[in-house]
Amino acid sequence: MSKPKLRFPEFKDLWNNYKIEDMFDRVGTPVDLDDAQTYREIGIRSHGKGIFHKEETTASEIGNKRVFWVEPNCFVVNIVFAWERAVAKTTEDENGMIASHRFPMYKPKKDVVDLDYITEYFITKRGQNVLMLASPGGAGRNKTLGQNEFAKSVVKLPSLPEQQKIADFLSTIDTVIEKQKATVEVWEERKKGVMQKLFSQEVRFKADDGSDFPDWNETRLNKLCEYGTNRGTGGNYVGTENMLKDFGGVAVENRESEGTGSLYGPGDTLMSNIRPYLKKVWTADCEGACSTDILCLLYTSPSPRD
Repeated sequence: MSKPKLRFPEFKDLWNNYKIEDMFDRVGTPVDLDDAQTYREIGIRSHGKGIFHKEETTASEIGNKRVFWVEPNCFVVNIVFAWERAVAKTTEDENGMIASHRFPMYKPKKDVVDLDYITEYFITKRGQNVLMLASPGGAGRNKTLGQNEFAKSVVKLPSLPEQQKIADFLSTIDTVIEKQKATVEVWEERKKGVMQKLFSQEVRFKADDGSDFPDWNETRLNKLCEYGTNRGTGGNYVGTENMLKDFGGVAVENRESEGTGSLYGPGDTLMSNIRPYLKKVWTADCEGACSTDILCLLYTSPSPRD
């Protein structure tokens, strides 16, 4: 039993240990594929980013893969990337969809665990440690969640009312975050419109004294920068899968890792060479290494670092 350092004052009970198998009932109804029907599969994003819905598919495209009907209100995990917190909860939005055998579903026992609470728990570092311990092996696809090991894993749980109080509190914070995201998205769209007008010279600024700035000149990219050719091992390793689309930078979780590849420094521009239309571009703010499928542009003159 354990008592947390921070909690709501009305709760005094100690937290108790529970095995995963005592918290959930494993569910899964196999799908009898019909050639005349179409299906939609679910996927799960890493880092607690939730469920996404794939495009419609057919029985012939699914082939021999084992698939199951998605049951709403379950805890679901991607066993290949569980160690990367690829967990979520299913909702009525997924009713009628299917999931492969790599996405086992767990129905919470109503008198033991709250679904929202336990989903939030497995997104935390403590919950991730439970998933990692049940995922032996090397990195990536070799680090698959052992479902028997996971079933025997132990989690400390507060009483059900305290779980629900915590889940409601976190849900309120999520609501505030979503509202802020909506505001940011509006400003990002406005910025895109302004940038389009600025870079097409439809709109131009004037100097502080009211005079016009000089006309723009065209120049080749190789006059401004060159490809980085230095190779080596460094920290802050960035792979193309770690870069966020639409100039979103890099995923924070990957900034501390080490790897071998092209070396970059502050002010250098990293651009994914895979599916460039995703606009995975980042101006580095530190030294590090990146994978060879990322173009590293080193500025010569004039340099944005100067």
